[in-house]
Amino acid sequence: ALPVLHKKKLAGIISRRDLISTRRVRSAIALANHAPIESVMARDVWTISPDEPVSAAAELIVGHDVSMLPVMDGDRLAGVINRHDVLRALA
Repeated sequence: ALPVLHKKKLAGIISRRDLISTRRVRSAIALANHAPIESVMARDVWTISPDEPVSAAAELIVGHDVSMLPVMDGDRLAGVINRHDVLRALA
């Protein structure tokens, strides 16, 4: 999954699941090369702030079955944390 920014602000997330399950992409792969990201990205996005503990990220990732979380410092994207990052930190 990747964050999608618009004018340096988080607009949504595009995930592998979004791409695979999108009928437009499945039925017309040639058109997918020209489909705008915003047509398939998730707009309701779970985020976390940089000062939150790793356990909070783990709870959000597992509880909402997402592969990654944008790390937001106010309205600025500071980075991302994914399942692998959480597992590494908890190991």
